[in-house]
Amino acid sequence: MAKKPEIPGMRRRYDLLPQMLHYDTHSLNWMPYVMYTNNPRIRSAVCNTDERGFRFTWFDGDWIDYEAFQKIDRRKALICGGSTVFGVGATNDGQTLSSLLNQQSDTVWWTQS
Repeated sequence: MAKKPEIPGMRRRYDLLPQMLHYDTHSLNWMPYVMYTNNPRIRSAVCNTDERGFRFTWFDGDWIDYEAFQKIDRRKALICGGSTVFGVGATNDGQTLSSLLNQQSDTVWWTQS
């Protein structure tokens, strides 16, 4: 378990939103010409990423990574953005924008953040 940052007022934050501990202690990778990307192969109850740092997405009753998304033979859509698109604050991978859209649409959605 990640250590809670020692910042005044943060204890109340984690009491109200315990999943934020993961996001607050999660670091980013600097990649030239791309800027910051998410760390690859994160594993937790809150957030999981594949070998490229893309967050797993819930689709058709299973978790998919970037490779699985590429192989799906259906209409696809990409959501581009930053922390909101990545799902910072979501309680788990199934609560991200792309995962929720996948439950409501015939299109397969993927997050690029």
